[in-house]
Order: sequence, then C-alpha cells, then structure tokens
Amino acid sequence: MSTRNSLFLTTLVGEFVEILATYETSAKMPLVIHGYLLDMDDDFYYIGNNPLEVRSVVKKDHVTFIEIMQTVDTNTAMLEEMPVPVKEEESN
Repeated sequence: MSTRNSLFLTTLVGEFVEILATYETSAKMPLVIHGYLLDMDDDFYYIGNNPLEVRSVVKKDHVTFIEIMQTVDTNTAMLEEMPVPVKEEESN
C-alpha cells in the first residue's frame, strides 16, 4: 500500500463524509453523497448509512471532492442548546 493510500485510509475511513461526484443529476448538478466511508479498493469507495453496513459504491474516477462532515448526535445537540442552570447560591 502506498503512503498516499495509507494517509487516506487513516484519515477518512470510518468518518461521515460528503462526496462530490461527477455524475450529473437531472438538474445538471454534481451528485452529492453523504455517508460513512467504510472501505476502498483500486476502483471504488464503499459508503454506508451507518459505520457497519455498506449501502452504496462510488467509482473513484467520478469523485472530485471528499470532506469529513461534523456529525452531532441529536441528544448532544439538545444538551448544548439548553441554558446553563443558575445555582441557588448565585441567585441570592
């Protein structure tokens, strides 16, 4: 395995990513794919809706951009948005 592939695997495999592919949609826009990048071989990237199951495959030749997306659990997001409670001793 080349150093380049090793860096790619170490950095991106297992992450929730956004992939921009050159397949054109009916609106003549590039196809945007979201999912977990689970594996790759010489020709394809394997994508899943979760970190355990491959659900789609994208040909490497058609990929122009890959970005790791920040995923936030809905419970974590709710906790982050809650106001910080005031302690009784501070309110007196």
